[in-house]
Amino acid sequence: MPTFNSVLEAMLNAWELPKLAAFHKVMWRHLGVYNDDDLWDVTAPLAGISGDDTWECYGGWLIAQGRTFYEAVMRDPKVATTRVPPLDDIFEGESVIFVAQRVCGKKTGDKWSLYDLFGDDLSGKPLPGGDFPVSW
Repeated sequence: MPTFNSVLEAMLNAWELPKLAAFHKVMWRHLGVYNDDDLWDVTAPLAGISGDDTWECYGGWLIAQGRTFYEAVMRDPKVATTRVPPLDDIFEGESVIFVAQRVCGKKTGDKWSLYDLFGDDLSGKPLPGGDFPVSW
């Protein structure tokens, strides 16, 4: 997992802030892992995980497994039983979900988060009154 996270972060380092906001929005809201009760009924007891943070941890790990496995699990959560990660890998998965936020912090010297710059909807359009270079 650390290697995957390093490669992903290096790739995102070249992106401008609006693109980072769009990426984070997809990771946070649109991947379908968070509200899939069928998936959690399978994975929680299997991996011995629970709690709100677990959604982003397991979701990030699942994304890091690649599109084929991710899509198979989302179609049929029982597929998750074929690849049970160690707990350390699950918890490392949270880094995948928040990589765009981390890169934004580096680009702005930890002055702003993507939400500070683009609002809760992460539209990619700077908030009114924001004084920052979008191409940071």
